[in-house]
Amino acid sequence: MKHVANILLVILVIAGVASLLGYLGDAFWMFDLLAHFRLQYALTFLILLAGALVTKRWRIAFAATALLMPNAVAVMSPYFRTRFASDAAISIALANVNSANTKFAEVAQRVRGADVIVILEVTPAWEGELRARLVDYPHAIFETRTDNFGIAVFTKILPLSHAVLTLVPNGPPTIAVDLFIRGRTTTLFATHPVPPVSANATARRDTQLAKLAELVTATTNDIIVIGDLNATPWSSALDPLFDAGLVDTRLGYAATWPTGMWPLRIPIDLCLVSANFGNASFHVGPDVGSDHFPVFVALSARN
Repeated sequence: MKHVANILLVILVIAGVASLLGYLGDAFWMFDLLAHFRLQYALTFLILLAGALVTKRWRIAFAATALLMPNAVAVMSPYFRTRFASDAAISIALANVNSANTKFAEVAQRVRGADVIVILEVTPAWEGELRARLVDYPHAIFETRTDNFGIAVFTKILPLSHAVLTLVPNGPPTIAVDLFIRGRTTTLFATHPVPPVSANATARRDTQLAKLAELVTATTNDIIVIGDLNATPWSSALDPLFDAGLVDTRLGYAATWPTGMWPLRIPIDLCLVSANFGNASFHVGPDVGSDHFPVFVALSARN
């Protein structure tokens, strides 16, 4: 039993330190990477708690419970969000298709039907295929690139205006589209910051999201921010958007990446909205050949 207790203690210390450092993402970029695994931490502490109770290691049980609670709250809170009326004001499909993916027909078939479709990692090949396969969408806005940061927005709703924004010097584009929804102007931002694989990349991601938050704060329009944000809702990178009044629309854990590594899967394909929207539905779609699952969200107008 002593050996078991030692093993429990070692795991507790490692997971506990990682979990706590994840709250210090503003201090060091690698700490922010640790913020993304709240579900994995919660399951680890739950298993440790069970092991400690079986072996009657009460101090370990107490510590595991203390560490479990904030992670469990972070993971479970989306399940308790209010689901509003099903008569959605707008439905949106989001798909990071992976620029190397060639399942053009499957992607188009899956996303077709939503009022607005946002496609990420649009290359010239993807642009040609999407234009040919989504001809029933009368309005299409493309910012096509040869790297992994091209964006396309298809909409059945007539855009009032649109713009392609560069929020970080020489950075990825963001498409802003003004749409008239239920008597109000809504600005939809489709964005895809760079992944936080280094200190410089993390700073560029954070700057892009912070600049986006400034645009949100500066407008009186309703807001939808949607994309592969390369950050989970627990990342400090999203704090500026939440501080600007946006809310997460997930109605569950809704992990989207990576498709091939389910134990490490995390929610980074997100839709954040202003308070005038409520959640009608939110679900993660099936595998379409990408390293991301698509996301489908329907929003109700609260007033």
